[in-house]
Amino acid sequence: MGLIESRSQMEKKSAIKNIVTTMVIDGVVDENEKALLWKICDRLNVSRLELNRVFTNPGSIKDTQSVNRKERAHLVLDLILMMLADGRIDKREMDYCKVVAAKFDFESNRVPVLVDRVLDALKRFKNQNEMDEYLEEIAEQLLI
Repeated sequence: MGLIESRSQMEKKSAIKNIVTTMVIDGVVDENEKALLWKICDRLNVSRLELNRVFTNPGSIKDTQSVNRKERAHLVLDLILMMLADGRIDKREMDYCKVVAAKFDFESNRVPVLVDRVLDALKRFKNQNEMDEYLEEIAEQLLI
């Protein structure tokens, strides 16, 4: 990586920092959370080296939100998925998701509703493609 990062790289690192924060805020990191983190990093093309930098020095990552509202909606859903990955909803995780949603210009009071919808989807859909399509619908509704 060069000395100057692109905005896209900064947005990705900032997104990963938010996801990692959600993952560790309850004081417990389990294997399901780690697996989801790897999956999100792969989707965002964030290398293991970059992820390690976020983990070892999160304060060095500048909060850089995407100018694309749809990408911000997807990040909120990623945070919700991370919150649910260990099978427990910790109040600190919920509060953090609400803060990030508000920072992204979404109504924070919609987060618990989204959590319920994602929980329902996790129970209903065993096929990953169906789940992804449903999550896309949820993201679209967050934009309304």
